[in-house]
Amino acid sequence: MTLQEIIAAHEHSLSASDRRLIEVLQRDPGESAFMSAAKLGDRAGVHAATVVRLAKKLGFSGFPALQDKLQSALLSRADPARRLQKSLQRIQSGDIIAELAAIERENIAAIADRVPQRDIARAAAMITTAPSVYVFAYGHASALGELALRRLRRFGSVVTDLRYQRRELAERALSMGRGDLLLCFSLRSIAPGLPALLQHAQTAAAKAVLITDLPAYSGAARPELVLSASRGHSAEYQTLTVPMLILNAIVLTMANDPAVQRQIEKLGELIDRFEYAEAD
Repeated sequence: MTLQEIIAAHEHSLSASDRRLIEVLQRDPGESAFMSAAKLGDRAGVHAATVVRLAKKLGFSGFPALQDKLQSALLSRADPARRLQKSLQRIQSGDIIAELAAIERENIAAIADRVPQRDIARAAAMITTAPSVYVFAYGHASALGELALRRLRRFGSVVTDLRYQRRELAERALSMGRGDLLLCFSLRSIAPGLPALLQHAQTAAAKAVLITDLPAYSGAARPELVLSASRGHSAEYQTLTVPMLILNAIVLTMANDPAVQRQIEKLGELIDRFEYAEAD
């Protein structure tokens, strides 16, 4: 059932405040789908609690579930060609690199408010202390998974690549156990395989960290830590700058750990030894 159909089914129970909120949602779905309840309420001239009540009145478990519905509807309409067209329309000067840099600066400036250093430090500690780390990514987020795998190997972590689906994902996740860490990347929508993987991690007594651009994760099995920051409007072209910055912040925080520093020094010695062996 579409959101419009849901609203129509509850038409008789909507208050004047509800109707103002719905008008805001429908006026600019690309922006309102990523607003907080407080900001959406401000835009409609109502309290944030009214936004939450509307979500529940429409049959959702809460505002995050309503947001998921809004974003899913938006993503289904925003094909790659349309996103590129909308981004190009926004760039009026013709100086693409300057305009793109300005857009990225806006996105980056908002990261610290959404992902504080205490959460970065918590993610770093969870990874550092885990016996094994499993890295899951899907689609264009796979590039982030590759970077994470390479960085963590250099720090001496035992890592498993989970950038797969279906049977092969199951086979590679089989060894996950108590105390292990599942590091996930999921952009634009919930990646296929992620809910089942989080459920498996929970059953195996492993912990999970999710890096995403979704404002919330409402699955049955939830990660211990969600690091969420917007990459801009989902109806426009988006880059990996924001999640890559979050990943790099975790990596640099880990590098402060004495145990990690010793592993880096050991790696340097091994590189010298292996390069010397090749020269012979």
